[in-house]
Amino acid sequence: MEKSVLFVDDDPHILSALRRMLMASGCVWDLTFAGGGREALEILEGRPHDVIVSDMRMPGMTGAELLEKVRSLYPETVRIVLSGHTELETAMRLVPIAHNYIAKPCDSETIIRLVQRACDMHDRLNNEELKQRIGKIGGLPNLSTTYHELVRLLSDPDAALDEVVKIIERDVGMVANILHLVNTAFYAPKQRITKINQAVSYIGITVLKSLFLSAEAFRAFEGKIPAEFSLEEFQNHGMEVGSEAAEMMGTQRERDDAFLAGMLHDVGKLVLLTEHPDQYQEVLRRAESGQSSCVETEREIWQVTHADVGGYILGLWFLPYTIVEAVTYHHNPPAPMAEGLDVTTAVYRANERVNSRKDRAEEYTGAKE
Repeated sequence: MEKSVLFVDDDPHILSALRRMLMASGCVWDLTFAGGGREALEILEGRPHDVIVSDMRMPGMTGAELLEKVRSLYPETVRIVLSGHTELETAMRLVPIAHNYIAKPCDSETIIRLVQRACDMHDRLNNEELKQRIGKIGGLPNLSTTYHELVRLLSDPDAALDEVVKIIERDVGMVANILHLVNTAFYAPKQRITKINQAVSYIGITVLKSLFLSAEAFRAFEGKIPAEFSLEEFQNHGMEVGSEAAEMMGTQRERDDAFLAGMLHDVGKLVLLTEHPDQYQEVLRRAESGQSSCVETEREIWQVTHADVGGYILGLWFLPYTIVEAVTYHHNPPAPMAEGLDVTTAVYRANERVNSRKDRAEEYTGAKE
């Protein structure tokens, strides 16, 4: 079934160019064009669309305001930002409500591939059968109020480190987790870091957000993990995949996203393990013996994999689309968007490399897939 796509831009020349470019490319979508946010909402009220692609800087109603309304009124619609290069980084920071981003200028092939990729991802995670199957697996953990408070503070570019430290220090468990992660071999500090203010200063705000979310995600399962499963080895595996994936990327933002996605790529395993420990021990036993991979056995038992479950839970936690996509596809990535690597492909390759190292695969229970 063809997708209905609504393009929104206050510049009629851009809309005309988009129409000509897409029609010339043989695009089979049902295309609609709107000259602003209010017109777009009127169109959607008459007929909801599968996808909306909106410019950011528009008079009357900005792209951010429009997509916020679309998320509220039409949550099933895939939301994509179409923005100039100079605005794109700002758009990516300020619009967590968007599923993906397209930089102007762009060609028809880029638009078609990115929109289709976003649709495939959205359809996969919003599949009713997937939701029902994950619902049968068991309850998904929620993140703490401390996490949400810290995220709000870290979103402020002028946030002071001492304010960040004050929030973290309220949570003894979080302090322990962050200090543990910072002192691993992957960060290799010259001397052991024992104070949280030192840790924050050492790693910086951006990496702290990744470490904090990773620690919080793992902590959500504490007390449920079977004694024979090493959460420390699990975290170290994620750290290694994240570090290796980050090294493959070009921009700082891509490195940050790859690091966090790598650290969290197997979080779905924790859901399956804590809700069905006996069955998941069998999954791990089969993987270790070479009888079948974790993914194959998971699909046999639950009809979904830990990658599906992980992507779903991170989507519920409102993580950026890039992270959710990388976790969901870390075993079977779609084709990269352009020459070189994207975050999803980097996490996939890093995970493959880490799992192929015989000494590492032997240490990490269930890592080899």
